[in-house]
Amino acid sequence: MALFEPAWKTKNENKARAAARSVKRIDSPEQLNEVVIKAPLWQTKAAAIERLKDITKGSYQPDERTRMGSLHAVDMEQDLYADEAFTWYVRRMLEGLPADRVSEFVLKANSEDIRYWALTFISGEEDLIRLGSAPALREKQREEVLERLEFFCGRKPRDIAEDGTLPMVLRSAAAKKAEEEEQREAKLTLREKEAEEKRKTCAETGHRMKFVRLEYVRGGKEQLYRCEVCGEEQRLFYEGNTDSV
Repeated sequence: MALFEPAWKTKNENKARAAARSVKRIDSPEQLNEVVIKAPLWQTKAAAIERLKDITKGSYQPDERTRMGSLHAVDMEQDLYADEAFTWYVRRMLEGLPADRVSEFVLKANSEDIRYWALTFISGEEDLIRLGSAPALREKQREEVLERLEFFCGRKPRDIAEDGTLPMVLRSAAAKKAEEEEQREAKLTLREKEAEEKRKTCAETGHRMKFVRLEYVRGGKEQLYRCEVCGEEQRLFYEGNTDSV
């Protein structure tokens, strides 16, 4: 090790706390981000991110190359971003990147958290279609792309499934999603129709109310009844003293 080398460059786990303390004395955003990118120990990177968040208050705007290097430096196969500072850092680094660069992290990042946050920065129709058509995209993420296409661009799954100009991998996923949604809608519609028929029956013949329970409330008590046919509930209140109950 060179003489007077910064403490944050240590690889010794036993010196992690000292390295983290040394980072807290750095006031330059550029130097702190260098620590995030180059520090061997994760604890040191974490301390640099905390310090960077505290001193910049969102004003730090690095260039594209720095943003890419920063994201690669924290891209690990573990849950890193339950902490607010890490979430802030990843989003800060992603927000200044063009869509094609962000898509790289959606497709290739080791961290599930980075893949998730990267996708939230893509909302243009062409960008979403290009990403959703990538063979390497995970199935769950393709579903999220379809949801974003509908929310931001008004492209419903059935519309995408029937669009012959789009790649088959995206159309197939859209067709599957459309069928699932249509089946849920059909089941919901059927339940609504059944409920409406029961309400009509009760309107014509009267409710078949059944006692459910007695509840003591302020100033008295209530008896709860529920119709055995349509499920409608009725409460009957009886005023009286309930102190002894």
